[in-house]
Amino acid sequence: MAKKAAKKKMGRPMLEFDLVELDKLASLGATYDDLADWYETTRRTIDRRIAKDDDFCRAFKKGQAKLKMSIRRNQVKLANDGNVTMNIWLGKQLLGQTDKMNTKSEVSIADTAPVIHLTAKKPDGK
Repeated sequence: MAKKAAKKKMGRPMLEFDLVELDKLASLGATYDDLADWYETTRRTIDRRIAKDDDFCRAFKKGQAKLKMSIRRNQVKLANDGNVTMNIWLGKQLLGQTDKMNTKSEVSIADTAPVIHLTAKKPDGK
């Protein structure tokens, strides 16, 4: 009796990604396209890896969170240093403050009825 041949996997071998490096790239604001260029692969490969590999996705999201915290930290520092514009913006974003504008609109419609002009013609066209 013949032995079954072992199934061979088709396609290219799966790319290995350094998750520490991925975290650092994401914390610098790298996009999927940037990652594809950096790792010399395609955007589609990055999309699939984000969707299917929990560790890859977690490393990318952690890097993005670091970037957001860094930006937020800098914004709060600017506000604390007296940057009025940043104080106003953060007040709107974090505290729900708004600029109130009082507007008043008046609309009036005259009491008019449509006028329809009909012209009658005799059957002979006159």
